[in-house]
Amino acid sequence: MTVSNNLKKEIIDKIDKTDSTSYIQSIYDNFLPDGYINQDCKPSEKLIFLKFDEFNNLIDDFFTKLNKHYEYFEIEYFKYPKQTPINYSARAIKDEKNKFLKKFIKVYEIIRDYFGAKLQDENELYICPYCEKNYINLVYTDDKTLKPDLDHYYPKAFYPFLGCSIENLIPACQVCNSRLKRDEDFYIKKHINPIEYRLFDEIIFSYDQEGIMIENTNDLKKYTEKENYLNTFKIEEIYAIHNEILDDIKVKYKMYNKSKQYGLMKSCPSLAQNEILDMVFYEYKNENKRTPFRKLKKDLYNNIKKNSTNKILY
Repeated sequence: MTVSNNLKKEIIDKIDKTDSTSYIQSIYDNFLPDGYINQDCKPSEKLIFLKFDEFNNLIDDFFTKLNKHYEYFEIEYFKYPKQTPINYSARAIKDEKNKFLKKFIKVYEIIRDYFGAKLQDENELYICPYCEKNYINLVYTDDKTLKPDLDHYYPKAFYPFLGCSIENLIPACQVCNSRLKRDEDFYIKKHINPIEYRLFDEIIFSYDQEGIMIENTNDLKKYTEKENYLNTFKIEEIYAIHNEILDDIKVKYKMYNKSKQYGLMKSCPSLAQNEILDMVFYEYKNENKRTPFRKLKKDLYNNIKKNSTNKILY
């Protein structure tokens, strides 16, 4: 997510004002590049606003240093401390990792609780970027605030040092975050990042006698990151069940045929033909990034228009 300079300053000021005594030094701090942990043992501005395309190098570098420090130390020992071989102290590794993790989680919670809404607004994220079908609006009530999940693209349990990096945070719906993605390791199993790359702009929805489908599935699945994304978030399966959208377009298309349009223009001379079409089919002709199913609606509308023998005036 992009962050304005003003918001960056607000975030850093808020973090600077938190009590430094709760940010405990960890041996794992030494395996991060210089300047990523400040003199108060807090994650630095450089780490908080680290660019997404630098994440892989940071992960590689961190685990390379771990391997040099601990003989035969492997990534899995750090990710899953309980599975540490017998020649390692599972408790020591787990305790040290938890100490390391706490400082990043504390900063993450500050960002989530105080600046999550501003980050969403600045990036104009109103529907889940993973599925583009569920709203992720903030809702304020008298006694509580309903917020979307703020997913860690690279799981904080595996890569704690990215726990507070803003470009690792993706506002998401509960279905995508908690039920589909969960702790899937996107470093090992590569996926498209929906903030960096909008796969839905490439997806072409269509339909046949059996229902809704993705017309270019085979082309998309030539690329591992796209195939994994489609499979993890069950994009084709989830979209296929929304035949009510397809039926709605078909009904409207049938109702507003040539005769209907001629009749409306005759009874309302000031009403132009394009105004009629915009009123009836606006949500299908225009892709609004604030609206769920924006790509599905447009693609189905174009398909129905193309295949129908009951042509509308244009």
